[in-house]
Amino acid sequence: MISVIVPVYNVRPFLTEAIESVIAQSYTDWEMILVDDGSTDGCGEICDTYSSTDSRIKVIHQANGGLSAARNAGLDICKGKYIAFLDSDDAYYPEALSESVKAMKEHDADIVEFNIRVFETSGKLDTSTTKGIRGINKAKEGVYTKRETLSLQVAGNISTAVWNKLYKRRIWDGLRFSNGKNYEDMDIILQVLEKSERHCLLSDPLIAYRVRPDSISFTKSLSNLKDYTQAFNNYTGFIESHIPEYFTLSQLESVHRSNFNHLVFEYCTCSLSRSQGRQETLEYLKKEADSCKEKINVNKCPLRSKAGYFLMSSFPWATAQVFKSYRWIKKIFSSIKQ
Repeated sequence: MISVIVPVYNVRPFLTEAIESVIAQSYTDWEMILVDDGSTDGCGEICDTYSSTDSRIKVIHQANGGLSAARNAGLDICKGKYIAFLDSDDAYYPEALSESVKAMKEHDADIVEFNIRVFETSGKLDTSTTKGIRGINKAKEGVYTKRETLSLQVAGNISTAVWNKLYKRRIWDGLRFSNGKNYEDMDIILQVLEKSERHCLLSDPLIAYRVRPDSISFTKSLSNLKDYTQAFNNYTGFIESHIPEYFTLSQLESVHRSNFNHLVFEYCTCSLSRSQGRQETLEYLKKEADSCKEKINVNKCPLRSKAGYFLMSSFPWATAQVFKSYRWIKKIFSSIKQ
């Protein structure tokens, strides 16, 4: 049996689609654990309605504790031989569970990871076909050893997400998400992958991921950025503590370089904002970028990152206008290529 853990918090417009995507699976030996994390928009009632009509659906109602607390609650009661996570604004393709179980058995894998199809929509997700769809994973389909998988992860060739994977139950023995913090997937993913001896990667996207501007990952608050920093520090701390067992110093430097690029981009994006707390957020991003710069060879960074850092360091007042012009020019060239 597969335990599908679904954290639920104020996603009424999308929840039914997520639940129905599990019910519609060709693989039927599953339990779905809906964790109502203190919803105030009627999601709890929707969960109870489904539970009353299908004995495979279980509901936990709890005070709001965040995504990590909701997933942990599901992990604490799940009964399945395998475990999967589905966010309540996403949806599975009909063959997601059957293809994952098939691959796990055929390759004696501990984790099966499938690709992701990204939708920028507030409407219905299209789960009618997976063929000919390009997902986000860059690595080739196949079976990888622990060290190979960890290397793929730190190189950015497979996802940090926990919700595009099927796990043998033992993977989560002794592992739980950090309560009260965002970016919980980055925080734990390397520990999860370390417990897997064989990692099977499928090229077909089997989950439809909805991009929402109001989601946690798109919210650029100072608190959210601090959570990102903590998760990233835990991520790189794992790498540092496993050199040379799994990683090299070059890989660690590459991860810090990617973070530097990310911080510069976030600074430039934030410079366009007029939200309250903008200046404090910019100062925090600058401080983190300065710290990261000390750990990398900046010459290996893309020109746009080097230019962005020069602007934020020397002419912060001009960053917004230059970045706005850069995005405008990029948009023009993109339209010409099309």
